[in-house]
Amino acid sequence: MNINMPTSLAGGRYQLGQLIGRGGMAEVHVATDTRLGRTVAVKIMRADFANDHIFLERFRREAHSVAQMNNPNIVNIYDSGEEVVTTETGQSEHLPYLVMEYVKGQTLRDILKA
Repeated sequence: MNINMPTSLAGGRYQLGQLIGRGGMAEVHVATDTRLGRTVAVKIMRADFANDHIFLERFRREAHSVAQMNNPNIVNIYDSGEEVVTTETGQSEHLPYLVMEYVKGQTLRDILKA
């Protein structure tokens, strides 16, 4: 399944930029929240997991759990949603995403390698 990655989400509110991280379930892009004029991080579930109900539930549970926390060591969740995208075969797929606080700096992986 090859998906055409959107350049924006939520009707153009979040303009996606550079890929800044990749993990087991998702990719993270720096983005601009055009409504509030701020830089955010957008975590987009990998397309190959978008139809896997176990991973989808895990992704949603993560969003809900993190959104309930209030700690200076944990990024804030600002928004979440699902973008409808089109595969190369013309089928529609739902791509879940989280919009989070963007924290400039090193990744944990970079710190541990040092």
